[in-house]
Amino acid sequence: CLLEPHCCEATNSLNLSFTPQLRYVRGPPPV
Repeated sequence: CLLEPHCCEATNSLNLSFTPQLRYVRGPPPV
């Protein structure tokens, strides 16, 4: 995933849809 930035973006989108709170726990949104 680290090698491919696309994977990270896809993961962020999934996290935002499934558990947006989890994304905030890992760090502030990139936007």
